[in-house]
Amino acid sequence: MAGRDTVPAPEVETQYSKLTRHDFPEDFIFGSGTSAYQHEGGAAKGGRGISVWDSFTMRTPHNIADGSNGNEAVDMYTRYKEDIKMMKNMGFKAYRFSISWPRVLPGGKICLGVNQEGIDFYNDLIDTLIAHEIKPFATLFHWDLPYPLEQEYQGFLSDKIVDDFRDFAELCFWKFGDRVKYWTTLNEPWTYTVFGYVERFFPPGKRQSLHTSSGFDSASARDPVLDTTRALLSSLPWASAQEILGEVSERASRETKRNFIVHKGAFSNFITQISDRIGGSDQSTSKSAQSGSSGQSKLDPAKEAYIVAKNLLLAHAAAVESYKKKFQKHQKGKIGITLVTHWFEPFDNKDENKRAAERALDFMLGWFLEPVLCGEYPESMMQYASQNIAKFSENESELLKSNKIDFLGLNYYTANYAKHDPNPHAEEGYYKDLKLEFLDEKDGKKIGEPSGSPMLFIVPWGINKLLKYVDNKYGDKKCAKKYNLPDIYITENGICDKNDYKLTPCEACADKMRVNYYRDHLGNILDAMKGMKETKVKGYFVWSWCDNFEWKDGYTFRFGIIYIDYQNHLTRYLKDSATWFSKFLAAKDEGKEKEEKKQGGDGDGDDDDEC
Repeated sequence: MAGRDTVPAPEVETQYSKLTRHDFPEDFIFGSGTSAYQHEGGAAKGGRGISVWDSFTMRTPHNIADGSNGNEAVDMYTRYKEDIKMMKNMGFKAYRFSISWPRVLPGGKICLGVNQEGIDFYNDLIDTLIAHEIKPFATLFHWDLPYPLEQEYQGFLSDKIVDDFRDFAELCFWKFGDRVKYWTTLNEPWTYTVFGYVERFFPPGKRQSLHTSSGFDSASARDPVLDTTRALLSSLPWASAQEILGEVSERASRETKRNFIVHKGAFSNFITQISDRIGGSDQSTSKSAQSGSSGQSKLDPAKEAYIVAKNLLLAHAAAVESYKKKFQKHQKGKIGITLVTHWFEPFDNKDENKRAAERALDFMLGWFLEPVLCGEYPESMMQYASQNIAKFSENESELLKSNKIDFLGLNYYTANYAKHDPNPHAEEGYYKDLKLEFLDEKDGKKIGEPSGSPMLFIVPWGINKLLKYVDNKYGDKKCAKKYNLPDIYITENGICDKNDYKLTPCEACADKMRVNYYRDHLGNILDAMKGMKETKVKGYFVWSWCDNFEWKDGYTFRFGIIYIDYQNHLTRYLKDSATWFSKFLAAKDEGKEKEEKKQGGDGDGDDDDEC
């Protein structure tokens, strides 16, 4: 048995040790969350189409820390009933999941066909949740863009995406809206934008490793699987190409030790498109994709992220408009958006650094929140990024502000210090525009306790300050600019540890750090709620339900409260954090219990004690 060589996480705070579910309002919702690509798997099952993440991970596995992908993930595609039963037993009342766009629309568009198997899968998942008295919270876009749309017009770099996203959203409203009463249009558009088009370690990826018209790797980053595939496909009749592709991929998987699952049949003309690229002809790249929304002959790298952000916001607005005009009256649901931000603490009391911290919040949170509330970008963005930002037309601004969100999802993980830097060491574009330096320590002391990730420090007080800041800035009805911020749900909050294969599942499930993290963040949320004047926090979702494929980090980090044994059939184990949540959610209200005893009632104590 492997021994422990790590130091137990210290107790960061202790004042919340007796915190229970009953300290929160009765209508406060506790749930857990997942996303389709990170958890579902089933990449080649049920008629699912190809997403940009399929292409990104399998063509360029060097972009992922362990060379892995989400083809199987944690197999919630076949195990969702098992997982939902566990959620029920633990006491969770809501489940936040995303609908895979390529699973229901393999070609990305309604005109290319609806995949009934995908519709049936989500229907059964939703029905299973309701049967277990768990409210479904559905996210429409959690980054798994159908790859055909990336090929046709470069995805969110083109304003053509707005109509296709609206169609996808309407299909979901039509098929699932009779039971789904909480809809989220986009998950973390900031992350999708900055990691994909500034950092470029999300799709579409590094420029030097992409051919701008076809999306295939350059000669400097050749993929042996594709090289073999090209050679075979160029000499074979297309009737047998797909079968041969499967054989080549299986062989390549064995040789490269990669989890390479080929998709068969969900998007059949993908093979034809490969043929076009190999043959040197490429008629599919649209003028819109080449020029961008602004009509330029060539996109300026400094402006790409801002164009993507604008199109994400317009796609959001189109979906909200559709829901409110066509569905909400009869389905009686709510629709919102989920945004992410760190808390940014001024490095010191200098005015320029106080303004720097506010600017950091504007460039991460306000960039997407202010347009959906009032149809405008934050003033600091218009000042510092005026040459690059993709401005809204009068009609676009009106579309955004006239289709109000019913709730705001807020994701929080960590905090940083912010300091004004007039000459940041960054290339032209987003980070250059910020004029900021981000730090994780001051006077030799880290901003919080470390976690498994070097980027995520444990800063519970940050969520307290963040909620009060959002309430003061966007919830105050007396503000000159009337934002009318709706109710807030904390839609993601969690921490990771490193995946150590030397630990047994029993050892790995002892996650005291995560227990402390959740307890102290929930305590700070509760304290913030008591001081918020205008805005209500209505729910909290653990991120994540179970360990998963963590994007560029693959399976090297674990975020779940449920341990997944990747080496032994993806078996599920409850971590200490899951046990803590079970007790937290099942704890009796002592005041209510005393009142029942006075009245001579015993209540349903035996049932309540069951986990």
